[in-house]
Amino acid sequence: MEISPLQALGLLSHGQARAIDVRSPNEFRQGHFPGSTNLPLLDDSQREQVGLCYHQQGVDEAISLGHRLVDDEKRRDREASWEVFAKANEQVFLYCARGGLRSQIACGWLRERGVALSRVSGGYKAIRQEISSTIERIHSRSFLILSGQSGSGKTELIQKLSRSLPTLDLEAAARHMGSTFGGIHGLQPSQASFENDLGSQLFRVPLGQTLLVEDEGKNIGSVVLPPPFFQQMSSAPRVILQVPFEERVSRIFRDYVGNRLRQEDPPGNPQCLEASSLRLELVESLKRISRRLGSERANVCLGLLDQAFEEQARSGDFSLHRQWIAYLLKEYYDPSYLYDCERTPERNIFRGTTEEVSSYLSEQLASEFSEYSPFGCVPGEGCRAEDTVSLPL
Repeated sequence: MEISPLQALGLLSHGQARAIDVRSPNEFRQGHFPGSTNLPLLDDSQREQVGLCYHQQGVDEAISLGHRLVDDEKRRDREASWEVFAKANEQVFLYCARGGLRSQIACGWLRERGVALSRVSGGYKAIRQEISSTIERIHSRSFLILSGQSGSGKTELIQKLSRSLPTLDLEAAARHMGSTFGGIHGLQPSQASFENDLGSQLFRVPLGQTLLVEDEGKNIGSVVLPPPFFQQMSSAPRVILQVPFEERVSRIFRDYVGNRLRQEDPPGNPQCLEASSLRLELVESLKRISRRLGSERANVCLGLLDQAFEEQARSGDFSLHRQWIAYLLKEYYDPSYLYDCERTPERNIFRGTTEEVSSYLSEQLASEFSEYSPFGCVPGEGCRAEDTVSLPL
């Protein structure tokens, strides 16, 4: 049985089903959806061979080659991995690149083992089109931007409010903490996977519902907000979180430095100073903004950073890291933020402490909060009966 791309997106967005992505590992790395797992029919080398055969000799020869490459033993392995995954999850469907041969073969093999799974018509590319359409309709959505100086705890508040209010967590989708130093916690997704996650989050929220979004620049590390999305954010009303300076320093120290250092560097071992991967990453991050920071201030900050690591290696004391963090906030991040904020003062509709902002946002958004529909649309605004049926999975 086939399901529509819209059904597939709705199920994945709401966590109501898991998907088996039977594309090759490289295709999966280039872009995939939240809730999908890569259990490929063909590996990268096999897919390349079959594709070349298809272009040179046609579809029949390509199919024949594919069957030869996936011999009986490999086929049993593939089938077993799909079956185990299907039985481990309540609802499962699968897809390939275009809803064609690979997903047909996978479903056929599983039927022979007594396992019936639906496949997505049009495959990955068709679901991507639904994602793109969701993002393109961004002009019809209302945003409320949560702003504040670096270290104010915007992400923490977004995550807390997400339990009861419609929010969009851009940093979670980007796997990046948003600042120059935000990439120290691991690899980011591909641009396509970022957009897929963004679209999935959007899809969960009815078009008429205001979304709370953290203030971000166009680039979040290596990924880029889609232009229509960033434009909508840039003109939305803004609520400003005001937090004492020392609290901000402590939060940045904890999130960017403290937790990582305790895991990485045995205290008192001077050999760790130069080998510290965190130190290297922090230095590289500082170098990236040195032009905007200015050579003199950049050198001061690098000096404070070195002093902090030297003291850490000597005594195991991490506290000197607060000095370069405080310096960077005062000399770079705070002036930049204030400049941006003062350019568009008409957008600022409220400012206050964490508690005051939390109460204000809850009152504003709760007044228009409505129960999410299963497929991210309000009844009567384009939901079709065929897109909201339960899957026979």
